[in-house]
Amino acid sequence: MTDFTALITLRPDGSPHLVGAWNLLPIDPRTLILSGERYVETRRNLARDPRVWILVASREMNAGYRLAGTALESHDPADIDLVRRYWPRCSFAIRITIDRVEDLAYWRNLVPPTHKQAGPGPATPP
Repeated sequence: MTDFTALITLRPDGSPHLVGAWNLLPIDPRTLILSGERYVETRRNLARDPRVWILVASREMNAGYRLAGTALESHDPADIDLVRRYWPRCSFAIRITIDRVEDLAYWRNLVPPTHKQAGPGPATPP
């Protein structure tokens, strides 16, 4: 289950710009569409540097994915029609092409037992 999704772009000084990206729509295994209506700084960042990183996270410890790829602002009618099904006032979309996927489950076996989650709620302290 996905509890949180974040999109990261780079500011002009190279620092990360992080936004919630709960409105990602999968097109195929390597393409996502994001309703871009309110992502003003993200749009500026992508116009300068198209690299993006996405964190798909869960409350379950070490569950989720880290994605890396490139993105561009899209005015393609098919992309706009898709996002308007969910967000009718949207005038453009951000099309993301995924180049790399890392399953965070890989790290599960590397976490010391004292840091593993002990059921609902926060992880057990060491």
